[in-house]
Amino acid sequence: MPFQLVLVPEPEVNTTPEESIPYLVEFTLWLQEFFQDVAGSADEGDELTGQPLFNEPQIRFLEEVLEEIENDAHFASLQALVSNMDPNKAFVHGLYGSQLRWKLSNVNFSLTGFLEQRTAALFDRLLSSIDALLDSILGAIPGGTAVKELKEAIRNSVAIASN
Repeated sequence: MPFQLVLVPEPEVNTTPEESIPYLVEFTLWLQEFFQDVAGSADEGDELTGQPLFNEPQIRFLEEVLEEIENDAHFASLQALVSNMDPNKAFVHGLYGSQLRWKLSNVNFSLTGFLEQRTAALFDRLLSSIDALLDSILGAIPGGTAVKELKEAIRNSVAIASN
């Protein structure tokens, strides 16, 4: 099944740290959908090279791992932690105002680029954009590393051709 990704909700104006928290929760919900979409699209090909987008031996456990992570409530836990984040932590980690808008817009820019041309290189760029925001979020809360490690395993499964 081809990717069905949608854009991450972005604030139209700069937010206070308190106002940013719902957007961060939305990002974690989007991230869960993103992982599910990747699992359903693991057999997609790179539009430029015609090669598989993912290395099959590395991506083959994704559906099983994702099911386990969901059953163990890692996403629900992450979303609860973000919902209850101290706004001062959002402030300290640059998760508000123009910084948050920039991070979310970078995810959406990378996502749009990937959806226009589905290549391993553009998918890797999307993962880098996700990483910047996810690192900030995980720095502001106690936990969430299982989700980060899932993203890293997906990154390591991308079949980037070497020259």
